[in-house]
Amino acid sequence: DAGVVVGFSQVYPCPTPQNAACRRATRWANGTATLLDPPPGYAGPPFGFGHEEDEAMKNTYLAQLQLENTLAEVEAYTEETPRCTMFDHFGFEPEQFPPADKLTDEQLAELTEAILRLWAAHNFGATLPEKVPARVTYPLLIARMDEPAMLAEHGHIGIEFCHYEPEECPFGAEWCGCKRF
Repeated sequence: DAGVVVGFSQVYPCPTPQNAACRRATRWANGTATLLDPPPGYAGPPFGFGHEEDEAMKNTYLAQLQLENTLAEVEAYTEETPRCTMFDHFGFEPEQFPPADKLTDEQLAELTEAILRLWAAHNFGATLPEKVPARVTYPLLIARMDEPAMLAEHGHIGIEFCHYEPEECPFGAEWCGCKRF
């Protein structure tokens, strides 16, 4: 039989007395549960545990929490060395990605686009020259996925391949976007 929780001038349907979460907060008698009275000075549950909050207070709390999480992530990014590669984070093995010379231009274009979407879904953004062909980009993306990388839940990690030296550009002189600087 389902009991009834009575307290705070409200009646709530309650599961059977065997429910441990309900049993902790109630006193059972004859299949009926009476919610225990709160202690003097009790202001209600903490934020996030069921009582209604002022909308501005919710927004302030959430903004503060997001800022704290973002700062903790930035601190970890600057002070810790990532141990996992993107392959590890994404659940792939490098062997699952064929060499570029085994793929057609169309397959390379589709696979490169899929990799970039996967990166974006995990808050990685690649800086690439305009109109660089997938045959040039794909091997660079695969090589970068095999290097240690930190996941960012509260921010965005930009990944640049070129170090703004046109002679050393991994895209080659033809596709280097920094030669115009």
